[in-house]
Amino acid sequence: QFRTHLDFQASFSDNWSARMLVRGVYELGEYDNFNPDKVGSNADGYLYGKPNFFEYDNYRKGGCQNRLEVCGRNYMVDLPNFTVDYQNGPLLIRAGNQQIAWGQALFFRVLDVPNGLDLRRHLTLGPGAEEYQDQRIASPGVRLSYTFSNGFELDAFAQMFSPSLLPGQNTPYNLVNDDVYLNESAGFKDARGSMNFGARMTMPITEQFTAIVGVVNRRNPDG
Repeated sequence: QFRTHLDFQASFSDNWSARMLVRGVYELGEYDNFNPDKVGSNADGYLYGKPNFFEYDNYRKGGCQNRLEVCGRNYMVDLPNFTVDYQNGPLLIRAGNQQIAWGQALFFRVLDVPNGLDLRRHLTLGPGAEEYQDQRIASPGVRLSYTFSNGFELDAFAQMFSPSLLPGQNTPYNLVNDDVYLNESAGFKDARGSMNFGARMTMPITEQFTAIVGVVNRRNPDG
């Protein structure tokens, strides 16, 4: 697998800045269990279609999964971060296509609920150092953060709904038999165009104890 990250940042003034992260992935794989003469039929025990890492549908119409993404069967290029920031002292406002990370614990997403996960190149447990950075679904939205004088921080967001993405059929990341697939387009039809929003308060009570409380109103990204 070949991966690249290009991170562009610009400062326009003391208060205004912007960032664009370009992410590219190319998955090089060879599969001996695919017979191109049997595409579309598993009657003879062959797979339904060619291995497809990034397109929406393996053997029907195709199409990319995320907004601001260009993709093919074994590659993708997208903008997981394309934002403009306004910061004035303790106030930060971020608008644009973004990932919202609410978690600091490795492997367990307890409060980290704003975004669904992109599992097209991941299994259940990914690299711990990434802490879901490569898996959170980016979506257009606005995020506001304000830090009070006592150290308490209010973090609120409003963001367009984007569903979680399952691993592609016939790829090493998919553990489900090829003739079983989820019709995601039907399951998320009613949620298309809806908004998720929420807020949390981080409260450092003592040097050893911090409390976090939050509320989120969202569509379930897992269907």
